[in-house]
Amino acid sequence: MLRELRDAIAGTDADYTTIPLRKAIVLLAVPMVLELVMESTFALVDIFFVGKLGSTAVATVGLTESFLFIVYAVGMGLAMSVTAIIARRIGEKHTDEAATTAVQAIIASIVISAPISVIGLIYAPELLALMGADANVLATGPAFTRWMLGGNVVIMLLFVINAIFRGAGDASIAMKVLWLANGINLVLDPLLIFGWGPIPAFGVEGAGMATTIGRGCGVAFQFWVLFNGSKHLRLTRENVVLNIKSMVAILRTSIGGIGQMLVGMTAWIFLLRILASVGTDAVSASTIAIRIMMFCLMPAWGMSNAAATLVGQNLGAGSPERAESAVWKTGMYNMVYLAVVSVVFFLFPEPLIGQFTKDPRVVSIGAEWLTILSYSFVVYGWWMVAVQAFNGAGDTRTPTFINIGFFWCLQIPLGYVLAIKYSMAHSGVFWAAFISETSVGLFTLWLFSRGAGRRLWCRQTLRLVHQNVCAILLVQCTYKGVSIMQATERIAIRIDSAAKTRVGEISKKHKMSSSEFIKKAIDFYIRYIDLEESETITLTRDDFSRLRALLLADAEPNERLRNAAHAYRQIEQRQIDARVK
Repeated sequence: MLRELRDAIAGTDADYTTIPLRKAIVLLAVPMVLELVMESTFALVDIFFVGKLGSTAVATVGLTESFLFIVYAVGMGLAMSVTAIIARRIGEKHTDEAATTAVQAIIASIVISAPISVIGLIYAPELLALMGADANVLATGPAFTRWMLGGNVVIMLLFVINAIFRGAGDASIAMKVLWLANGINLVLDPLLIFGWGPIPAFGVEGAGMATTIGRGCGVAFQFWVLFNGSKHLRLTRENVVLNIKSMVAILRTSIGGIGQMLVGMTAWIFLLRILASVGTDAVSASTIAIRIMMFCLMPAWGMSNAAATLVGQNLGAGSPERAESAVWKTGMYNMVYLAVVSVVFFLFPEPLIGQFTKDPRVVSIGAEWLTILSYSFVVYGWWMVAVQAFNGAGDTRTPTFINIGFFWCLQIPLGYVLAIKYSMAHSGVFWAAFISETSVGLFTLWLFSRGAGRRLWCRQTLRLVHQNVCAILLVQCTYKGVSIMQATERIAIRIDSAAKTRVGEISKKHKMSSSEFIKKAIDFYIRYIDLEESETITLTRDDFSRLRALLLADAEPNERLRNAAHAYRQIEQRQIDARVK
C-alpha cells in the first residue's frame, strides 16, 4: 500500500485498463484528491486572511465568487468533456488525436475567458450591486472583483489543462501544479493584504492579486510539463495549430457538461442572492461555511474524477464490466469518507467556523449551515461519483437533466419559499439545500441500482465495436480492389472526401504487408470518417459478445479480422432475410 501511495504521488505510466482495479483507483484518486485539496486551499487561505478584515471583506469575496461560479461552471464543464475525450483516446492508444484535442481545448478556454475578463474589468461595481451588495461592499469590493474576473483565464486554463493530465492518466502532475500555485498564493496573501516593509497593504484587493498571480504561475508550469515532462501525453510544436473542426467538436460535446455545471452553480448564485436579502452576516457566514465544506468535499471530488478517468479508459479499451465495477467501488469509498466528514461537522461546527471569524453572529449562522448540510453528505457522495461516471462515458445529458430537476426545480423555489414566505431567513436556505442534495443522492443511487450505468456502458461499447467492424469490412473491400464507394454502400455508412483520399493513398502502397495496411487503414478510418449508426444493421448484446470475442481471440490479426468480418456478414444477411420474409 505504501508503495502504491508513493507511486501515485510520484507519477506512474501504469495502464489503468489492465492493472487491478483497487490499485488503479489508488493511483488515480490519491493525486486527484491532493490536487483538489490544493485547489480548495486557495479559497480557504484567502478567507482565513480576509476574515481578519471583517464581515464586509468576507461578503465581498462571497458575492464576487457568485460570478466566479459561472467561470467554474464553464471551466469544469469543458474539463469534463476534455477528460472523457482524452481518456478515450489514450485507452484506444491514439495519442496523436489526444494531443490534437488538448491543443484545441486550450485555445477554446482562452477564447471563452476573454469576454468574461472584459465584463469583469469594466462592470465590477455594477455586478456587485446586482447581487445585493451594501454600501460598504461597494466602496471596497470592486478592485477585488476586477482582479478575479479580469484574470479568469488562469482559472479556466488550470481546470482544462489539469483535465488533460487527468484524462491521460498523469494525475500526479495536476496535483503538483496546484501545490506550486498554492505555495505562491500562501506567501503572497498576507504580504499583499496587510503589507510588509515597502509593500503597501492592499486589503481585500491583495487577496485577488495573490490568487491570480499564484494561479498564473501554476498555468506556466502546466505548459512547461505539457511540452517537456508528461508521461502519457506530450505536445510538440507540430500539434500547436488551429483546428476549427476539432475545436467545434470539443465545444459541442462539452455543451452538456457546461450546462450541467451551470445548473448547479447558478443554483448557488440564486441561494446567495436570497441570503444577501437576509443580511451581510448571512452572506459572510455562508461564504466561510461553503469554503470549509468544499475543502472537505474536494477529496470526494478527487475520487469521483478518478472514476471518470477509469470509466473513459476502460470503455475505450472495450471493458464495460470493469468500468461499472470501478464506479461501485469508488462510490463506496466516497460514501465512507463523507460519513466521517459528517460526524466532524456535526460535532464541531462552531470551532471550525471560529477559525475564520470572531463575530459571534457569523459563527452561529455558519455553524448552523455545517450542521444541517452534514446530514446529506453520505448519499451526496454517491451522487458525485455517479455524475462523473456518466461524464467519463461521454453522457453529459443525464446529469444535466438530474441537476435541473433537483437544483433548479426543487432547491431554488424551496429556498425562496422557506426563507422569504415562511420567514425562516438563512435557515430556510440551508434546509432547502439539505433536501435537494439528499434527494439527488438517493435518486442517483436508485438509478444505478436499476442498471442505468450498465445500459450506458453497453451502448458505448456496442458503438465502439460497430465502428471497428465497419472499419474491418471497409479495409477488406478496399484491399481486395472493391471501390471505396461500393464498400461504404455495402455497410451503410457515410464517408467524407478526406477519408476517401487517405484510404485510397494507402491502398496504392502495395509494398505494405496486409497486416500493416489493415492497421493503418483502420486508424485513418476511425480518425476521418463521420460514422452514424447503420440504418440496416442492429447489433444485439449476443451479437456484440460474439464479435468482441472474435476480435480479442488468441489468433493472428488477419485471422481475427476475417472471422469478425465473416460473423458480421452473417448477422447482416440474417437480418436482411428476416425483412424479406
